[in-house]
Amino acid sequence: MTHYILSKTTNRNLLAGQLPDHPVTLHFENNKTAILPQAHPMLQSWLKRIDFLQEHNRPVYINTDAHGIVGEVLMPTADSVDSIDESGSGAVAVAFRMDAAFYFLERDKADFAVLLAVLKDAKAKGVQVLVTATKPDYRIVAVEVLAGTYGKPALPHVPLSPSKFPKLNLEETVTPEKAQMLFDILKKTNCRPCHSVSPCIPFQYPGSGCWVRAHLMCFMLKGDLHVLPGKAWCYGTLNAHTVNDPNCKVSWVFHVAATVNVLQPKGRPKPMVLDPSMCEKPVTPEEWKAMMDTGNAELRLTDWHQYGRYGGEADLATAQSDIVEFRLLLDGMCAKDGPPPYAKCKL
Repeated sequence: MTHYILSKTTNRNLLAGQLPDHPVTLHFENNKTAILPQAHPMLQSWLKRIDFLQEHNRPVYINTDAHGIVGEVLMPTADSVDSIDESGSGAVAVAFRMDAAFYFLERDKADFAVLLAVLKDAKAKGVQVLVTATKPDYRIVAVEVLAGTYGKPALPHVPLSPSKFPKLNLEETVTPEKAQMLFDILKKTNCRPCHSVSPCIPFQYPGSGCWVRAHLMCFMLKGDLHVLPGKAWCYGTLNAHTVNDPNCKVSWVFHVAATVNVLQPKGRPKPMVLDPSMCEKPVTPEEWKAMMDTGNAELRLTDWHQYGRYGGEADLATAQSDIVEFRLLLDGMCAKDGPPPYAKCKL
């Protein structure tokens, strides 16, 4: 029989220096304790997650056995419920306002009815929930209405409107050869699975985080490579095959990537999508959309400033802070399932 703890920890800097050479006792704000086993293959990944959540004033979800030994460490997130799809006989698909991934609530869960009621009530009232899910499959484990403080104070807002920027003499159009060069440069920033460190971008964790990856790519294109970027957005019930997920597929509410305008042999320049999480070269927006379209996808092209699905802006510091969680998810996936790409997923 398993038990769970959902609370903030009071331990600090668990991973300071080397891995501990003895079991670690976790202490929680709700006065519970749990023991991290010394020899577990996920230990380093778990310690990184716990330190990250503690630093960011967020609770951790811990599964333990009857003796209090940890068997799983998950990272709950706070978000607003955007939609709930109960059609069909399979899992209920839940979309949240900020996240790109579909979350799935399995009907055979013992507390299915309770969790579904919490989600529906939160959607009706417009309140945030704390959702815990296994990742990268995004199966919902727990949901509760968000209570208490969550997260670090927001970074100071830096307006990103074009009028705030000096003219940087950015290239507005590039050749096909340069577009490929830009793609290759962006792809080389990919994190090394199991060993993700700043400032790498976790392209091999495609399950979510695309809005942060796209923003970081745009800052690279604009700042380091002196090319004017844009963004391509795809909205809908999206499914994509991938070799970088142990399930060989990902399901999204939306997906976004950087674009650059590329000269054409005939006719006007057109935007090409740079998306190392899905592609090996620049592709047209239509080709990119087709990789994930299940029949209802909508494509939209914007300038580079928009950060989230419903708008908003973010400076470089915010994007650099937001990407850390997805590096941790990549390293956790790698520790559990081995490093991507996964041979079983190759077509």
